[in-house]
Amino acid sequence: MRRVVVTGLGMINSVGNDKESAFKAICEGACGIDTITLFDPEKYSVQIAGEVKDFDPATVMPPKEVKKADRFIHLGLKAAKEAMEDANIGDDIDMERFGVSAASGIGGLPSIEKNSVILATKGPRRISPFFIPGALVNMLGGFVSIAHGTKGPNLASVTACAAGTHSINEATKTIMCNGADRMLVVAAESAITGAGVGGFAAMKALSTRNDDPKHSSRPFDADRDGFVMGEGAGALVLEEYEAAVSTAINDKNETLALKALLGSKENCPPMSSIKGQIGHCLGAAGGIEAVTCLMAMRDGIIPPTINFETADENCDLDYVTEGARKAELNVVMSNSFGFGGTNGVVIFKKI
Repeated sequence: MRRVVVTGLGMINSVGNDKESAFKAICEGACGIDTITLFDPEKYSVQIAGEVKDFDPATVMPPKEVKKADRFIHLGLKAAKEAMEDANIGDDIDMERFGVSAASGIGGLPSIEKNSVILATKGPRRISPFFIPGALVNMLGGFVSIAHGTKGPNLASVTACAAGTHSINEATKTIMCNGADRMLVVAAESAITGAGVGGFAAMKALSTRNDDPKHSSRPFDADRDGFVMGEGAGALVLEEYEAAVSTAINDKNETLALKALLGSKENCPPMSSIKGQIGHCLGAAGGIEAVTCLMAMRDGIIPPTINFETADENCDLDYVTEGARKAELNVVMSNSFGFGGTNGVVIFKKI
């Protein structure tokens, strides 16, 4: 069986615009959640989110092309560029055997919302011709493929908050089945809009701690009152080994699942969540969390679960609440759970 290894990583989220600064901030327990600036949240019950800051999309694509793509694509291109540079891909490889596996839970919601307003106020003739191709989830893979010249399989996973994890698994299977030698995985999301926040708020899924955004996202804490929306992207370069050598109830269910798998809480490894630092990045979460897991294994450090103050009797594992913890990590696991019963798990092992 063909073995698959990770050779490059890229990440952007609300605490850092590159993988090293973001990982450092996560381990330090920094929080990127604050009052929303991407739209005016005054009339909303939820006014907080984890926004990417000081990012210029013209740094990853020609300025004239920026308006042709939604913000989630901009963020995905940033993470993909960093991952490709990290993998140090040479010019002598077969690009016909290099594919892309993209992921997003929602895709171009900002573009959808913007053009819906244009339709209602100015009529159909004023809708942008770039609207549809700039908002489709699979176009993330298209833009990434064009940027890096890949000509292999181009896949897209749209499975809610498990999309990023599923995209890693699909890319891995593609290489294992000899459909490609290399795959660039990119999971991106940017859904912090009036409709996005309003929709999740209507479901009572979001935290309403508007007066205390830094302590609003509280994974595993008994007083958690919902998740906080985030945005960002995570990217991984996967290669065939030989070629390379060349929400509230989810916390409880995740805890119960690990106990059922491993027999008891004493057998369970340390478990951490970075949602307190960056919010929940929906379809991008699996990609960002996978990059974080791999960097944790690389550096021998487990990021902390912040804002854990009150224990929940249903969440009684070791959640690394005292701050970042040094540890020798040879195997790491990332779990993703999405609306509609779509779930994904990815396990990485050091070689």
